[in-house]
Amino acid sequence: ARSYRLLHAVFVTAEEDDLVAANPCRIRGVASHKPAERPVLSIPEVLALAGEVPPRYEALVHLLVWSGVRIGEASALQRSDLGLTRGQASLSVRERVYPLKGVHDIDTPKSRAGVRTIAIPTMLAEQLEQHLDQFTGREPSSMVFATENGGNIRTTYYQMLRRALNRIGRPDVRPHDLRHTGMTLAAQAGASLAELKHRLG
Repeated sequence: ARSYRLLHAVFVTAEEDDLVAANPCRIRGVASHKPAERPVLSIPEVLALAGEVPPRYEALVHLLVWSGVRIGEASALQRSDLGLTRGQASLSVRERVYPLKGVHDIDTPKSRAGVRTIAIPTMLAEQLEQHLDQFTGREPSSMVFATENGGNIRTTYYQMLRRALNRIGRPDVRPHDLRHTGMTLAAQAGASLAELKHRLG
């Protein structure tokens, strides 16, 4: 569809410049492309997925689903970005990790909307508390999620989640679809479009 739109635009210009008598790109509907709806996990499948990953990544699965943050944002979270006070738990997205020429670049989100503080459910706050106790350093700047060797999770998370999704019988779901799953469930629970847009940044 993108190729057809480009070809159509080329011939529009050619017609305006009197290089062709008429635009031959006249096939109806070809220029519009509707991507397939991304699959979502059910709540039991989310729980099954969290149980299939190594323990240090269990909270990451819940975070990606129930917060809607991107993996680059999750992999940049520091202990100081989490406020886990009962009844008003939140996390702040201030940075993101982006793979750049074989290294991990840490920078601010691409847009102002990407810098945000979002409320998180009590269940997720409890998961994160347990995770911090077991897997995160005590300094405010300690990375919330890291590999067993202390590296950035962007080096390992994709294949790890891909294998876990296969094991629960959902090879059709991509790791990025966890974010889509969470926002779909939030919408079904009554979240407004404005709330969803804020959470997604």
